[in-house]
Amino acid sequence: MLARISHQVPTAAGDAPLPIPASPERVPTQRCSRLGVLNGLLSTPPRPSGRIPHWARHLTGLATKPGEICGLARVIAFLAFLPAFASVVCGQERIDITQWHEEHPVALADENPDRRLRLGLYPRLGAVIGVPNGLAGTFQISLSIRRPERYSFYVGAGYEYGHAVEGGNLTLGWGGVREAPATVLQRGFSGAFLRYRNWDSDDHGRHHGLSVGVESGLGDFGLVMEAGLARSDRNHWIPVARLSISVGKAWLWVK
Repeated sequence: MLARISHQVPTAAGDAPLPIPASPERVPTQRCSRLGVLNGLLSTPPRPSGRIPHWARHLTGLATKPGEICGLARVIAFLAFLPAFASVVCGQERIDITQWHEEHPVALADENPDRRLRLGLYPRLGAVIGVPNGLAGTFQISLSIRRPERYSFYVGAGYEYGHAVEGGNLTLGWGGVREAPATVLQRGFSGAFLRYRNWDSDDHGRHHGLSVGVESGLGDFGLVMEAGLARSDRNHWIPVARLSISVGKAWLWVK
């Protein structure tokens, strides 16, 4: 016999499900079962994890405890203390700067320089290497007039002898003989010059030329670098490019 089963619709008052109050902690979730999927709200908050993040472990290692001095502060304190400790151990006294300059007057610039006129004389013998002679011998003499912080110039004359050309020269320059501050007081010579040459060549006749250069000397030794051109009446040109090493003596008179 077939039995007929009837279903009744629940009433609105008695059989209606209770409403679930809204809460921010309730999150929708889905639970699976053998019979299907059950939709519901999870009211239990997630369990806090006891694992410390990777970056937090690094910061924990760097942090100092209350009252503890960090490693950088220890290094700075050690470096500041080291010079004082070394001076005590070695018995080194503090340097009096004023007394040191009084005992070493060369190291201290003179606040009231001597502006008296200075006359200098600088004769020298030299060996020239370069164009046009290749290797030649020279004699130069210079007379300088100098007033410190105002002017300093010199005039000179000389003669050169070589296998290609030979002749004299006249020099006008800015510089001259001066004192050279050192452990032992010395006299030196320095300047930049314009030089006129009057050379005689067996093949092309007489040449007239101009050259520019710089020279510097300290004690007995000097060095000259020079470059220029010389031209003959037959329109023959001679380049001038040379290096000269000289030996001489500088005299200086203060007026």
